[in-house]
Amino acid sequence: MLYPPHDCLVGSSLPSKFCPDTIYMILKDLTPNNLRIFWESKNFKGHTDMEESWYQNEFSVEKITDAILQKWINASPNDEPHLPVPNLFVPTDLAIKEVQQTKYPFLLRKTSFSRLWYKPDALFCTLKAFVKIDFSCPKSRHSSDAEAVTDIFTRLLMDYLNDYAYDAQVA
Repeated sequence: MLYPPHDCLVGSSLPSKFCPDTIYMILKDLTPNNLRIFWESKNFKGHTDMEESWYQNEFSVEKITDAILQKWINASPNDEPHLPVPNLFVPTDLAIKEVQQTKYPFLLRKTSFSRLWYKPDALFCTLKAFVKIDFSCPKSRHSSDAEAVTDIFTRLLMDYLNDYAYDAQVA
């Protein structure tokens, strides 16, 4: 048995003791000079020179050249591992505020460009937000070129906002 009975459902997910020295010791050894790559592909069929004895899988073993290793070392983005920048979406005040009970969302703010609705979760007291942005672009449907350009713009905007939205989603 890997875990005591009371931890059998969460055993593999339980945090272990944080030991930064061990983490840095392992990270220090993760270098291009201390590397083994396993690369599987059907494209290698006929380009291998060995065969595994149990299942007759074909394979090759090649040494990574010093020139390739040096190229990887030179392309390395930085010398030291580091923590990511702080997530601005992680709250600092986790106190639960008293909120009025309401069955339906109510309008908090309305402008000529937006509406902000609010409905507290009184049952589970969870914080969540759903953001929907609709752009009204009447000329985007005038031609196939306009539709294509609008679609490209929308995809680029979503891609651009993805990094920003990731921090919010994680928080």
